[in-house]
Amino acid sequence: MSYPLFDLLAEMRGIALRPYELAEADGWAIDEDSLRDQADARTRGVLIVAPHNPTGMIIERALPALSQLGLPIICDEVFAEFAYAKGRQPVMSALHPELPVFILNGISKMFALPDLKLGWIGLNPSAEATFGPRLEILNDTFLGASGLVQAMLPALFADGLAFTRSMTSAVRANLDFALQILSASPRLRVRAPAGGYYLFPRVLGCEDEEALVLDLLEAGGARSPRLLLRR
Repeated sequence: MSYPLFDLLAEMRGIALRPYELAEADGWAIDEDSLRDQADARTRGVLIVAPHNPTGMIIERALPALSQLGLPIICDEVFAEFAYAKGRQPVMSALHPELPVFILNGISKMFALPDLKLGWIGLNPSAEATFGPRLEILNDTFLGASGLVQAMLPALFADGLAFTRSMTSAVRANLDFALQILSASPRLRVRAPAGGYYLFPRVLGCEDEEALVLDLLEAGGARSPRLLLRR
């Protein structure tokens, strides 16, 4: 499972994505055997979202598979503010300084401003030496963020971090409440996510997700779909 936009962006550039597995039993950790299996001589990089969306997976240590592959790492950290069961996601460039690492972030999730499109790419020394000049050309070619948003950025960081703390605190409280309610059901099994803001309850005795949803809709009557969509 991953963010659907990645597939569309890759298709626009004629890039083939090869998904690797996450191990649910291990807190959705990256399955390193799967990662190795999906790479071949034409692989040009490894895309990682950490904390992951939607599982909330956090990478806490260097991964031998990444070192062995020796490929550039593109790490999307837009959910870095949303830690829960574990601490904040360590910066990937600190975990793998031997590899070219690109850190992606922006104000969309940090300040809950999806309409103000301003993001950035952080490069470690290895990535800067190899790819820095080419990224500058790409940035100049496709133009940067609007001048208004760039001018607003210092004020957003100066005045917005208090809001970010309030928002992440509210998310934590919501997760606490949801875990308490769901854990009380004998039919459900749910574990606290490392980060992010999603939960994945397992319904005991039901392995077919689509069948479960259809059963719930049918059991709830004709009005259930409208109620579910409004919620």
